[in-house]
Amino acid sequence: MSKRVNFAEFGIVEPHARLKHLANHGNLSDIDLNIPIRRYYRSGMEMVRMANVYLSEGNLEDAYILYMKFMTLFIEKIKSHPEYKTVAAATKQQNQAKLKEVLPITEKLKTTLLGRYEKEYTQFLANKEAERAKEAAAARERAKNSIPPPTASLSGASAATDFAPSAPNAELLDSIVYPNDFPSDPNRSSSSGLILPDSDKKHPTRPTFDRNLKPSSSSLLDGTLRTVVVPIDTMTSFLELAKSNTQSNVETCAILAGALAHNQLILTHMILPKQKGTSDSCNTMNEEEIFDVQDQHNLITLGWIH
Repeated sequence: MSKRVNFAEFGIVEPHARLKHLANHGNLSDIDLNIPIRRYYRSGMEMVRMANVYLSEGNLEDAYILYMKFMTLFIEKIKSHPEYKTVAAATKQQNQAKLKEVLPITEKLKTTLLGRYEKEYTQFLANKEAERAKEAAAARERAKNSIPPPTASLSGASAATDFAPSAPNAELLDSIVYPNDFPSDPNRSSSSGLILPDSDKKHPTRPTFDRNLKPSSSSLLDGTLRTVVVPIDTMTSFLELAKSNTQSNVETCAILAGALAHNQLILTHMILPKQKGTSDSCNTMNEEEIFDVQDQHNLITLGWIH
C-alpha cells in the first residue's frame, strides 16, 4: 500500500478542503488535440483498471484521484477533441457503461474519505487543545517555582571590600593576544578587541544526515514516477523471438504489458502483434486484437520494445 498523504504539508487540514484538493488533482487532465482519440478511450479503460487495484489495496486517495480523472475526461472534456464524432458507437457505449459503473464507486469512496477525514480532524483539534493545555500548565508551574533575583543593597565598607580591584593574574596577561598580533589562521574569527587563545577548544562539527534515508511518499499527489519491475530475461526473450526477422534485416516490435501492485508497475507479458517491418521501421496492425488480449488478461500498457 502506498504511503498516506500528509495533507499538513499542503497546509490543508479541514475535511472538505482535503477532499476538494483530491478532486482538483483529478481534474488536471487536459485533451491534447494531436493525440488520436482512440488512445484516450484506451487509456481511460486502463485508468479504471489501476484505480480498481488501488481500491482493492486500500489506497483510497489514489483510487479516488484516478476515478475522478476518468469521469472528468469522459464527461466534460473528451467532446472537445476534433475526432470525437468519428468514435465508433460501440466504443462510446462501452465507455458510457464504464462511467455508470465508476460513478457510484466514486460517490461511496467520497463518503468514506470524508468520514475518515472528519475523524482525523476531530482528533487533530483534540490534540491541539491538549497541547495548549499542557503548555499552559507548564507555564504556570514555571511561574510558581521561579525565584526572584536578589535585590540586596550595598553600603559602607562592605561594598568597598566587595568591589576593591584585585591585582591582575600575570599568567593571564601573558596569554592575551592583541589585534595586531593575531595569527594569520584563516579559520580564526576576525573580530576586534582582545581574545584569549584556546588551542584545546574544538569547534563542534555540523550534524550530518543521509539524504537517502529521507522518507518519501508514493502518492499520485507527489507527481513522482512509479517503479517499473522488469524481469531480467526480458531482453533475451525478445531477441530470441525476433531472431528470424533480425537475420532478414527486418525490425520487430512488441508491446510490454503488466499490472499495478502496491504502487509498482510489474511487467508480466510481452505481446507480439501482427505487424509490418522494414530495415528501420515497424508498424503494428489490428490494434483491436491487442486490446482484446489486454482485456482478457487484465493488463495495462507499460511500454514497447523493438
